[in-house]
Amino acid sequence: MKRFGERIGGYRRYTWALVVALLGVAILYWPGGLGTDTQRSPMIMLGATLVVGAVGWVFLTLDRQVSDDPRYQRPVYTEEDDPDRGN
Repeated sequence: MKRFGERIGGYRRYTWALVVALLGVAILYWPGGLGTDTQRSPMIMLGATLVVGAVGWVFLTLDRQVSDDPRYQRPVYTEEDDPDRGN
């Protein structure tokens, strides 16, 4: 059985998404002041948007990898291969 890192195509392709997510968390807590009495809503919104965008980026990357994998692709349908056609 393959290791998890090999199954997802290596960790390197997810590095930028991780960097963006960490930047979003840093913006949430440092300039956004999340958890304090003086929260700054625009910075919290920016940080949360970056975190959610990074998670979406990871899912799109995984989806692209699965879509390009020949094990998950069906052969192209042509009318010549149709058994119901009666040629």
